[in-house]
Amino acid sequence: MMFVVNQMSRDGWTRGRDLSSIDLASQRFCTVAHWFVTTICGYFFECGIRSTWDYFERDLDSLEKRVDVDHAGSGLGERDGLHHLQEYHEQVLDRMLFSLLLRKRQEKVMHLLEDIFRLILLYAKESVSKNGNQHVTTNKNLRVRELYQKLDVNIRTFIRACKGMSYRRDHGVNKRTPDGMSNPFDHANMSVDGRKNIDQLILQLEMNGYYSRSRDEEGYTFSI
Repeated sequence: MMFVVNQMSRDGWTRGRDLSSIDLASQRFCTVAHWFVTTICGYFFECGIRSTWDYFERDLDSLEKRVDVDHAGSGLGERDGLHHLQEYHEQVLDRMLFSLLLRKRQEKVMHLLEDIFRLILLYAKESVSKNGNQHVTTNKNLRVRELYQKLDVNIRTFIRACKGMSYRRDHGVNKRTPDGMSNPFDHANMSVDGRKNIDQLILQLEMNGYYSRSRDEEGYTFSI
């Protein structure tokens, strides 16, 4: 998807150098598509994977230090064993899946994201068949306008769905072990909570203020 939107942006910039051939509908679609895909990819890699795994590695380093000093007779807690470490590892992976929208109960949200990607790929496919005929060009501009309006609606729906996940208290992560004891790494629970990662995604998607306003307020409809 990154390759596609980057190529769309380059093609739009090349066509835009000729002022007589500027297609405002296409430029707006390409701008929004590039911004959305770039934001989603950045979130997946930085918040969904890297930051979550960094917390896990930090706790592993802490445990390793406690193991090293154990030879001096300090002793390790009963919850520092491999069994609890395995449970914590599973929780971290679970939060990672939640942040990446890969949990089973997040299928509807992932379907929304896939619908957005399909619209972008459809536009990319149709934009290849550029034709200089005025009648065909007019029809194509109307088609681009239709695709953009669908893209706009789907992105807004996706943001609302993400907010719904953020508001929920239960994120499928059990902070207690089967024996009823709290997780030995409780200090990292809130830091790697999938909900906080989703909050980061919402913030990035609404940061420029465009999608934090209603469609009527923005006046998104444009003439072609």
